[in-house]
Amino acid sequence: MAKLGMDVSAARAQRRRFACDCLDWSERRPHLAGAVGAGLLSIALQRKWVVKDFESRVLSVTKIGLREMQTRFNLVV
Repeated sequence: MAKLGMDVSAARAQRRRFACDCLDWSERRPHLAGAVGAGLLSIALQRKWVVKDFESRVLSVTKIGLREMQTRFNLVV
């Protein structure tokens, strides 16, 4: 996470849990939650890996995001 620019020490100091799984209510699949999940979302939004749908909670993965997630995390989205 530090390589992505996340301040891990600041994430640990937050009142919320550092990292945990959370069951997504619509997909019924777990996702990364806590300070690490929030930090990763912030980075993904800043770098335009994902974009928000302003009328819902939906996130769409961009072409840049597809490439970065595959390259950095070996994920196929």
